[in-house]
Amino acid sequence: MAVYTSAAEMAKARRARAGSLNDSLRRTVDKAAGIIEQEATALTSGTVSSATLAALGHPYSRARPGSLPRLPINKQSGDLQRSARFKPFGGAGYAGFSFSYAAEYAKYILSPTGTKRMVARPFFAELVKRARPRLEKMAVAEWRL
Repeated sequence: MAVYTSAAEMAKARRARAGSLNDSLRRTVDKAAGIIEQEATALTSGTVSSATLAALGHPYSRARPGSLPRLPINKQSGDLQRSARFKPFGGAGYAGFSFSYAAEYAKYILSPTGTKRMVARPFFAELVKRARPRLEKMAVAEWRL
């Protein structure tokens, strides 16, 4: 452990150390956001077209649920993916972020319980399930846990 000859010297060293910790934390949070973005994109990149969904009798209807898997969510226009929002929190050396979608219809498609007319599609639960192992591996590598 370092020994300093003055309080000013110790404070200077602590500021330098805090700066490098903040930089490291920021890099880790940025990497975590990248992992979330990759997994969220994969979960919203289904390939079933609107025409096919209509021909199948709207298989995500609560009244007549079809046999299509509930995930991934089928990409039609790409608006949902483009509406992804990351909001850092924790001040200048941010400690984390929140993730959401701004598309007007996102709250319906992504609702964990579905709606009265649409079956539930477990998007966020699956996102956590897929991202967690990657996030843990990244944290171990970054922080040498």
